[in-house]
Amino acid sequence: MRCLGRAAGPCAALTLLLFGSAWDAHVLPWFAARGVSCVAASLVGAEQALLSGESDASMDRAGDAYVQELARIAGPKSMFMPVIVAHAMHGLTVQRFLESHPCRGVVLVHPWSAHNALEALDSEADAQKILVHGLHGHATHARTHLSEQQMRVVRSALIDFGAKPSLFEGASATHFPMLVTGFQQQPSDPLASMSDMVELQTRYECDLELVDADASDCKHSLFMLDKHLAIRMSERLLGWMDEYGL
Repeated sequence: MRCLGRAAGPCAALTLLLFGSAWDAHVLPWFAARGVSCVAASLVGAEQALLSGESDASMDRAGDAYVQELARIAGPKSMFMPVIVAHAMHGLTVQRFLESHPCRGVVLVHPWSAHNALEALDSEADAQKILVHGLHGHATHARTHLSEQQMRVVRSALIDFGAKPSLFEGASATHFPMLVTGFQQQPSDPLASMSDMVELQTRYECDLELVDADASDCKHSLFMLDKHLAIRMSERLLGWMDEYGL
């Protein structure tokens, strides 16, 4: 797992894991300024482990390799289970993670479906660029293409995630808070749809909230690169965590 940034609050234990891309631009420092101990991380390590043969998972179980990387930080061996905030494709990893790991709380931001992401992988450049940014973009370097080997890993993971429904029973059954969220007017991200968010809310019987901010003019598929939108989302995330005593 690639650590994009780390910020220590007054409590040494990890409170918040920002899982995905570009959280280090504005969201990580915003939470750090408010005393929240947090880490921003991506899944590059899982891809490298699969390609090198160091992963316990096989290529046809690439989704499990992603879960193993997430468990290194947020698994039961951690001193303190963090609240996991996952963006885009990383939400698929978190849903698989929850099948076998406990959690304090989960937030899925603009979650993608495996089907939509697979279509983007085989689509025109603009849609594929959105997918790549969602996987590997961060504050100082947003990639615009995947190598042939990385394409193989990502495709295998998406096929794995989409091959069977999640066994996770939902927040109401497992007794921890869960939120699915996005903006009322979303950025230009064809992979994140309102119907997908509603489907997740219904499946997991969790909270569904839309942040009251117009993101339709955002120039980035990654809203976290827009300071105003990043702060609006951060404010809502912290408010939701406070509501549940997280």
